[in-house]
Amino acid sequence: YTLSLHDALPIWMLKEQLDYANRVYSNYFGIPGQEDTGVRFAPATHAPDGKPLSTPGMIYEKEPVEIDSANAELEDRYVWDMEHALNVWVCPITNVYEDEYSIFAGFSYFPFFDENELLPGCDIYKPGLATGIFLNKQAVLPANSISTFAHEAGHFLGLAHVFGQGEIGRASCRERE
Repeated sequence: YTLSLHDALPIWMLKEQLDYANRVYSNYFGIPGQEDTGVRFAPATHAPDGKPLSTPGMIYEKEPVEIDSANAELEDRYVWDMEHALNVWVCPITNVYEDEYSIFAGFSYFPFFDENELLPGCDIYKPGLATGIFLNKQAVLPANSISTFAHEAGHFLGLAHVFGQGEIGRASCRERE
C-alpha cells in the first residue's frame, strides 16, 4: 500500500483487508461450488531496494498522491516490479461518480508485461502506466469495508462481475473457459 503521511491507513485495517481477502480466496467460508484458489496476499517486508519497511506492507509518501480515475498515471518511483509485488494505492481518487447515497470505493487494472512475456488479455507495459489496485481513501478509511481489497484483487486477477456482461473490452469469465 502506498499512502501519504496525512492519509495513514491504520496497520490493523491493512491486516483486516488482507485477512479477509485470504479467507475469500481460500474458500474459508465453505461456499458450495467454490474452491481454494491458492492465492494468498501478504504485506511486503522490504522495499525494492532491499531496505526493510518500517511498517510491513506500507510506504508513506510525504506529498499526497492523487489518482484521476479516467487517466491513472503515476511516476515510476511509485510502481514496484509486478513480478514481485501487487501494487496497491490508498489515496484520493478524482473524476469519479458519487452521490449522496454512494461513494466510489476503488478500481483496478490488469497487469502489464514486457512484450516477450505478454499473457492473453494483458497489455504491454509503457512507462507511466499504472497497474494494480487503487482504493479511494475517502471510502476505505471512514467505512473500513473489508471486502473492497478482495473485490478489486479479483478484477486485477481477471475476474469480471458475476452479474454483468464482463468488463468493457474484456471477455467475461465464462467466455474464457
